[in-house]
Amino acid sequence: MNTPNLKHLSQIVAHLNSHENIAILDGTVINGAQMHNHILLAIKKIDDINTNKIALFFNNSYHFAVTLIAMLCRNKTPLILPHSQADFINAIANEIEHILCDFNIDTKIPSTLMTNLATTQTPPQENTLKINAAAELIIFTSGSTGEPKKIIKTLSQLETEFLALETLWGKTLGASVIRSTVSHQHIYGLIFRLLWPLCSGRCFDATTYQYPEKLLDKIIAEKHNVLISSPAHLKRIPDLIDLRRCKANLQMVFSSGGPLDTMSAIHISKQLDFPVTEVFGSSETGGVAHRQQTLKESAKEWKVFSAIKIKQNTDDNSLLIHSPFEGSGDWYPMQDIVSINADMQHFKHLGRADKIVKIEEKRLSLTELETQLNLHEYVASSAATVLSGKRNSVAMVVVLNSLGKQYLKEHSKLSLNNCLKSHLREYFEAVVLPRKWRYNDALPTNAQGKTTQLDLQNMFNQSVNSPKLPTLTQTNIINDNEIELSFNIPENLHYFKGHYPDFPIVPGVVEIDWAIKYAKEHLNLNAKFIGMEAVKFHAFITPNDNIMLHLNFKKETHKLLFSFTSKTSKLSSGRILFS
Repeated sequence: MNTPNLKHLSQIVAHLNSHENIAILDGTVINGAQMHNHILLAIKKIDDINTNKIALFFNNSYHFAVTLIAMLCRNKTPLILPHSQADFINAIANEIEHILCDFNIDTKIPSTLMTNLATTQTPPQENTLKINAAAELIIFTSGSTGEPKKIIKTLSQLETEFLALETLWGKTLGASVIRSTVSHQHIYGLIFRLLWPLCSGRCFDATTYQYPEKLLDKIIAEKHNVLISSPAHLKRIPDLIDLRRCKANLQMVFSSGGPLDTMSAIHISKQLDFPVTEVFGSSETGGVAHRQQTLKESAKEWKVFSAIKIKQNTDDNSLLIHSPFEGSGDWYPMQDIVSINADMQHFKHLGRADKIVKIEEKRLSLTELETQLNLHEYVASSAATVLSGKRNSVAMVVVLNSLGKQYLKEHSKLSLNNCLKSHLREYFEAVVLPRKWRYNDALPTNAQGKTTQLDLQNMFNQSVNSPKLPTLTQTNIINDNEIELSFNIPENLHYFKGHYPDFPIVPGVVEIDWAIKYAKEHLNLNAKFIGMEAVKFHAFITPNDNIMLHLNFKKETHKLLFSFTSKTSKLSSGRILFS
């Protein structure tokens, strides 16, 4: 590679030594010699697995990196799962015969825990680690529809992209520690927080930070840092912490997974005294373009990476790219509507081609619908989806600003629905206007920080007349025994019937049942329920509420600590006892 600090992954792996700091694992710096030993221990475990169809899913980025490299050294092709939900794994079960992980995954597929590698175990006597230059990775993405899509990436493709990134930003990053709020299980996190740092000699923090306060403490404690994040996290960070406290210790902030809205971008740049660097791309293509938003209109445009050529599809104005990061050697069609500048190096993103739908034979851009609704004085952000039925109809999830929340508090939901419909009626025919509305504290996002059509449709439970579960909108895994789940309470919840007709509430026994169900689902809790203690109900859970469930299973006492909260108050809490 043509930059002094960048090496091929095979070179890095072959010459790991004690003079190089590779990662920060639970506050301890791991050097190259230690990583070398950990890879050898991982190889020993992998050699005991009699299949090549091996998938990886890890919370910890260092354990993931060690296992990934160990597989490559054994000429196996790692399959990187985007998440560990049982339905997704079942959908691609023919691709997997074994899973390597760092926590117990709820699946019938055999798995091996890779969490005891960073120990004092004596590694096998093997001096050289080798990675084949033709090594490949398999990435699965759920896409906008939720259907699993298999993507094969060669290591040389990825390394070509590292070179472009290092050429652009290497000097600015310097010897920074790489910290992240996004998972390495997706292509953006895999490249930016893990493989690019490894190949450029930068130390990466193995923790994925879900809480801005903890992230702030780490950045303040280290002189040089780079943050790898997403719009879903960056929109919330300025409301939770004062970024001015850490601006002297931050070299850059990257964002990808979707466009960062202009106001959030400007707000963050004012606190940090430098702009957020956004990267536009996809799992299939890798990075395509980048930008740094300011108040100038031209700053909303995306600049293409120098190695990439672009042109417009004359049929629908969608983007076509020719990129060494994509690998086909041909023009690749993207589902993004763009307007390309005359210099063929900049473009404006106008929306997604796959968000053009037909309602009652009327063509509708869901992106345009969202854009117009976002202009209303009550709306912070919104997302539209289509619900299937005898007649397809549009449904809208809306995040209200302070004015909107005040209006909803003083008026009915129906009144607010009509108010927003009236605004949209100025731009759209009545037949395509949203028929269903949900008001949420945030748009539902997956682990990559993206809002998918499947996530939106699930919020409306259109296939279930009377659901018995709340609508899951966000999952934050804290560790193997602790998790936070965010929900929206559907207004047609089964338990509202007769409880009570004039003031529907979620019964307390249902809250207990939900706590146990989600603990078993997410914390691998299989013990038998034997009782409860210190259970208190502080406030009611009612239709359309946005709530959070915090679960913490104490293995030493066999007690599940739970608490339901809203943004403003504690709803219920207690301890559930298991055998």
